[in-house]
Amino acid sequence: MGRRWFVSGSSCRGLFLGTPAAVAAPGDAACLQASSQFEAALSAAGITEASVTQIDATSQAAATAQAAYAALVEAATADESAAVAAAIDGLEAARAAEDAAEAAAEAAEDSGDPAAIAAATAAADEAEAAADAAEQALQDSQDAYNAAIDTPEIRDAQGVLEAAARDFETALAAVSLDRPPPQASRDSSRPS
Repeated sequence: MGRRWFVSGSSCRGLFLGTPAAVAAPGDAACLQASSQFEAALSAAGITEASVTQIDATSQAAATAQAAYAALVEAATADESAAVAAAIDGLEAARAAEDAAEAAAEAAEDSGDPAAIAAATAAADEAEAAADAAEQALQDSQDAYNAAIDTPEIRDAQGVLEAAARDFETALAAVSLDRPPPQASRDSSRPS
């Protein structure tokens, strides 16, 4: 959404930076006054040709850095990402089995049958152990993923991305549509 704004802002630069609306004859006093007031309001908000160019350039740099970083991470973690996804699925299945085993154990307790209670309790214990193992497997896969992205190349790309993001935020901070429009001097409004 932000990129669309910047592209639109760049393509409409002439409109925002000094092109008066064609609602009056060229040189018409009202047209010139409206154009001057409009340009003053844009300038007060920090919207100038230079600021629009800076925002566009820094947003493009940030997008390029983000794409480069994401490509490196994806290439370095193809196997690890698949392992993490599989571990998540395994943990969810193990927890569902644990819940079912606990419910069965409670039902066995209600039945009062010693053999059924013993069997259900053993099954619940096994399901709990399986869930613990699945949780550990997920932790191990996440550790492997983190190790895979801990490389000098990826760290450098992350640094470039963070610097580009800071430059973009700085460019945005120079523009504020919340600034009040410039007020005419009281002296200039007094009748002579």
